[in-house]
Amino acid sequence: MAISTEKLLTLQQFQTGLTAAKNYTDTQVSTVNTKVTTLEGKVTALEEGTYDDTEVRGLINTNTSAISTLNGSGDGSVTKKVNDAINQFATDVTDDGVVNSYKELIDYVAAHGPEAATMAGNIATNTASIESLKTKVGESTVSQQIAAATAGFLTEDDVAINVATDAEVTAACNAVFGAGA
Repeated sequence: MAISTEKLLTLQQFQTGLTAAKNYTDTQVSTVNTKVTTLEGKVTALEEGTYDDTEVRGLINTNTSAISTLNGSGDGSVTKKVNDAINQFATDVTDDGVVNSYKELIDYVAAHGPEAATMAGNIATNTASIESLKTKVGESTVSQQIAAATAGFLTEDDVAINVATDAEVTAACNAVFGAGA
């Protein structure tokens, strides 16, 4: 029984694939063996009490302390930082002549109460007027409404502009003021 070239080629490709799979598997097994050996060494060190986890424990303690500080209410805590910022905004007074803190706003309103009340009243009046205009004007612009209302009343064809000639102007002047005046 003779093996055809086609079958021989298929067998060679199959053998190449098996070799590649074996090489990949050998590499993976070697990697796993190295990791198992390392892990066994650590387990042995833990069992014998020779594994030094001082650095890891120190990092854990540092992070635990930092988290406690952040969650607390003292220096370094989020609560204190937020409260300090709010208190600063509420109590600071700047010398820049601009009302830019809550304290300055309160002081301004206290010193200018009548003006503030007038402004608030004017704002309310303006708001009501704007709402009233919306109902009168509707969705279209005022110019669109004027154009719609005056459509058909007067067109450019209805307006005739007559321009007098020089001779007509002179004749009219002579008729009114007399000839040669």
